[in-house]
Amino acid sequence: MWREGLAVAAGCQAQFVLICGTGVLAARQRQLDAHTISQLSHFYLRFLMPCVVLQLNQVFTYGRTSAWSPVLLVAALHIALGAALGRGGAAALRLRPPLTQCLTMICAFGNCGSLPFVLVLPIVKSWSSTSADADAFGKGMGVIGLYLAAWFLVFFSCGTAYLSQIKPADPPSPPADGAADESVGRSLLAAAASPPPRCRQLCRGVRLDPILAHMTASVCLGSFEPARAALSDSGALAWLGTTVSSLGHAGVVLGTVILGGSLWEAHAATHRLSPRHSPAPPSAPHVEMAEAVPPAATPAAPSAAPPLAAVDAPRAEEERRYARRLVCAAVVTRLILLPLAAIPLNLCLLRLGCLPADEPMLMLVLHVMTGVPSSQTLVAVLIARGRPDLASFVSQVYVPQYLLSIFTIAVLIVIAIFLTSEGPS
Repeated sequence: MWREGLAVAAGCQAQFVLICGTGVLAARQRQLDAHTISQLSHFYLRFLMPCVVLQLNQVFTYGRTSAWSPVLLVAALHIALGAALGRGGAAALRLRPPLTQCLTMICAFGNCGSLPFVLVLPIVKSWSSTSADADAFGKGMGVIGLYLAAWFLVFFSCGTAYLSQIKPADPPSPPADGAADESVGRSLLAAAASPPPRCRQLCRGVRLDPILAHMTASVCLGSFEPARAALSDSGALAWLGTTVSSLGHAGVVLGTVILGGSLWEAHAATHRLSPRHSPAPPSAPHVEMAEAVPPAATPAAPSAAPPLAAVDAPRAEEERRYARRLVCAAVVTRLILLPLAAIPLNLCLLRLGCLPADEPMLMLVLHVMTGVPSSQTLVAVLIARGRPDLASFVSQVYVPQYLLSIFTIAVLIVIAIFLTSEGPS
């Protein structure tokens, strides 16, 4: 059993690394720059991600949807566990806002986009428990779709309400003649703002997020037998169903390529803004983090003054040590501690009869979802809230996290296959 799990995990991660590595290679060769990645991301979210969700209508029969409905609750519990662990890690590191909010969101919300979808097919083809099941691939995609619906609902209601405590950064005031740029070293830790009412924030998130509408439409089409039959391979609208399915599969691949390009851009930005490549010094740990200032925008200090980098060298070293601790906390909490806490919860719900015992693909997906790396949606939300400084910091956390997840997800797949094959005891 362990040998089969290792083979399945190796195949899954090899496929993910190759597809994601294509995006890394394209970004490294400047075939994908930041602007192109942004445009492709908008195209993926607006056109292809709806197809990923709508193609699941063939999976969502009425009986299956009823049996799988606890997945929504399980997803919410996973998010709550991650948030609790993130808050605990922030308290242990004595973080202050807004880094407390960032670490909490990093630990709470995993990648529910292209990453879990791209893992389903190699698992189905290689795992003996699903290789003979013609519907196994659709089942895996459907479980991820339901998990995704709960994820979006919680993120764009509770998550955005929690992030609303972070104030937008104040625009830098122009420096006086002959004065150094005071924006370098400006504090990130703004006072908390009062969030909008939770009910209003919830309605706003549901209204603005189309993924929930597409998921609802997919469930309704699948539950309505005539519509599902018409969109099947032998139905009158088979051409439409096949087109949506093809675009959905293309979206999964493109989303993974975009992920690779985004990670490379984050790595490249970190390298360009490191102390060896930029004169902008980081500020004191636990209190503030310097914003990136392009070298051309940094005014020259008077010749009699000592170099700014030399003055702030001890603070820069302390900040780097502090950042490494924060990265370690995010990696350990999201990739190790959360699976250790959430997988027993999954097994407990299975033994209590809350989850179907005859759906191995459902249980395997739920186990794996506990240890996927963090979602990049947080970066986009921070940028939209006027905090590109925090978005850049979070991106730097994601680079080592995604690299290490190649190995932790492989281990998690092996454990999930073993637990699922054993069945509830």
